[in-house]
Amino acid sequence: MDRHDLHHLPKSHMAFQSSPDTLDIRLRTTRGSVRRVQLVHGDPFHWKRQNDTRSWAGLDSYTEMDLENRTRAFDYWFARIRVPSRRVKYAFLLEGRWLFGARLLLDAVRDPGQLANLDNLFNYPYLLEADRYQAPEWVESTVWYSIFPDRFHQSGTSGLDPSRPARNDRFFGGDLKGIEEKLDYIADELGCNGLYLNPVFESPSAHKYDVTDYFRIDPRFGDEASLRRLVKKAHAKGVRVMLDAVFNHVSYRHPFFQDVLEKGAQSPYYDAFHLHEDFDAEAVRRKFEAKERFRPPYAAFAFSPRMPKVNTEHPLMREYLLEVATYWIETADIDGWRLDVGNEVSHDFWREFRKRVKAAKPDAYILGENWDYAFPWLQGDQHDGTMQYDFLFAVHALLAPEKAPFRLDTEGFRDFVVDHCALYPRPVHVNLYNLLDSHDTQRIARVLDNQTEKLEIAYALLFALPGTPSIYYGGEIGLDGGKDPDNRRAMDWQGEQSDKRLFETLKHLIRIYREEADFRRAHLEWLQASDGVLAFRKGDLLFLYNVSQTPGTVQLGEALGQASDLLTGRSVNLKTRMRLPGFTFRIYRFKD
Repeated sequence: MDRHDLHHLPKSHMAFQSSPDTLDIRLRTTRGSVRRVQLVHGDPFHWKRQNDTRSWAGLDSYTEMDLENRTRAFDYWFARIRVPSRRVKYAFLLEGRWLFGARLLLDAVRDPGQLANLDNLFNYPYLLEADRYQAPEWVESTVWYSIFPDRFHQSGTSGLDPSRPARNDRFFGGDLKGIEEKLDYIADELGCNGLYLNPVFESPSAHKYDVTDYFRIDPRFGDEASLRRLVKKAHAKGVRVMLDAVFNHVSYRHPFFQDVLEKGAQSPYYDAFHLHEDFDAEAVRRKFEAKERFRPPYAAFAFSPRMPKVNTEHPLMREYLLEVATYWIETADIDGWRLDVGNEVSHDFWREFRKRVKAAKPDAYILGENWDYAFPWLQGDQHDGTMQYDFLFAVHALLAPEKAPFRLDTEGFRDFVVDHCALYPRPVHVNLYNLLDSHDTQRIARVLDNQTEKLEIAYALLFALPGTPSIYYGGEIGLDGGKDPDNRRAMDWQGEQSDKRLFETLKHLIRIYREEADFRRAHLEWLQASDGVLAFRKGDLLFLYNVSQTPGTVQLGEALGQASDLLTGRSVNLKTRMRLPGFTFRIYRFKD
C-alpha cells in the first residue's frame, strides 16, 4: 500500500456536515489500488479500546464505505455517518489492514495499538449548526428561465424584430411589463418556475452591466412598480424571481465615480475605487469626452474604462451595496440574487452580504457567477450555488468537440463529470445552476449547428446532471446566436425560427424534472460510458444516451425488468443488452 494512492482533506468537500448530526466523508484512491474501505470513527473523548484491539466501546464504530464512482484514474469512496456527540475523529482502514490517518499510513495488523492512536486520526472538531451549509429548499426543484430584458418582449406589441443585429449599443424595447405579459408562456406553457433576469437597474447600455443607480429600475424597462407587479404575478404562478447584482464594478457615469473625477482626492469616494498611481481625473474625463479608446488608470472589469471596479471594503461603498441587497427584497419581494463576477469580490464582503440577505429573507437564493472551481464560496457562509460552466464546457466538448476548447469522448465525459462532482459535497450539488449557454457564450443552437437531435440530447444531459437546470430565453425554440453580442438576439415570438420539436421535448423534460424526485438526486450511478453510449441510474430512473450518429449497444449488465418510458409513457422490458438509435436518449422509470 502506497500513501500516494490515497487522498483525503479533513473539513473540506471531502468531509462535510450534511445535517445537524451527520457527516459526509469521501476518500479518493488510485483506481484498483483498494478493494475495501472501512471508516473507523468515534468521539475522541470516548475512544476506548476493549480487549479485542479491532473494536471499541460506546460510540466508536466501523462503517463500510461505498464505491461512489470511478474514473480511469481514480476510485471515489463515500460514507455518511451519524455523529451524535457532534465531535468525531476518524481514519480509513484499507483491506482490513492498512490504517490511513492524518499523518501516517500504518500496518494495523502488525501494530494494532495504532488503532487507538488519536494523534494519527483525522479530526472534525465539532458539527456546528451555525457553520452548516444550508440553501433554500425550493431551489433544487426549480427550472430557471433566463431573460435578457431588452431582447425578450416589449409590452403591448406582437414582439421584437429577431432579424435585427443585436449590438450592445442598440435598444430593442423589451421591458418588465413585456415579461409579465409572457408569464403564461413561461410558467404554464413551458413549465419553468424560476426567472433569472439580467440587470434591470439604470444604465446607459443595453446589457445593463454598467449600473449608474442601483435603487432605480432603468426607465426603458419600467419603474419600481413594474418590478413589484411582475414579482407579485410571478409568485401567484409559483414562479420565483432572481435579479442580477453587479457589485464588482459600476458605470463610469455612476455618481460616486463622477464625484471622484470632479473632486479628486477630496472626494469621499476616492478610495472606493482601485485607482492607480498615475490616475489623472482630468485626463480621464478628456479622453471620455473625445470618445478615445484607452487603458484606464484604475482597475476595471476587463480593462474597460466604462466599468471601474469598486472597493467593497470602503465603508461608504460597502454599505451602499449592502443596502441594495436588502432594498429590493423588502421593496419588491424578489427571491434571490445572481452575483456577477462573484469570484472577484472579497469573501469578507460576501459573508456580510449573506447575513443581510438572509436576515431580510431567509430562503433567498444567492448564486455566484464563477466559471471555475467554486467550493471556497460554497461552505455555508457565502453563496448557495454557482453557475456550472464546467458542465457547459463538458457538454460542448462531448457533442461539438471541433468547436469546444477541448474534446471528450463518452468515457472522458464520464470521468469529467465524476471528478467534477467529487469537488463538491452532495448537499451543494442540488443547488448548483446548470446551463448550456448564457448571455456570455454562444448559444447552444449555434454550437450544435441547429441539429435538433443533438440539442435534445444536450438538454436531456443538462437536466439529468446534478444541479438546477436553466434555459436561456429562446433556447427552447432553438434560437440561434454566436458570440456576444450576437447571442442576445430578440426572442422570436412569430415562430419563424421556431424548433417545435425541441420545444415539446423541453416541455416533457421540465415536467418530468419537477414531478420526479429521483430526477433531482445528486448522485449518479454510472453503468456505461463507451462506444458513444452513456448510461446511469438515479434512484429508480435510468438514463440512456447515444451521442453518436450510429446505433449503439447499451450493456446494462443485468436484466432490469419492466419500466416505463417517461417521455412516451410506453412500457418496455429492460434487458441486459439494448440497441439505441443514433443521437437519441431515453429516460425510464422502473416499475414496482
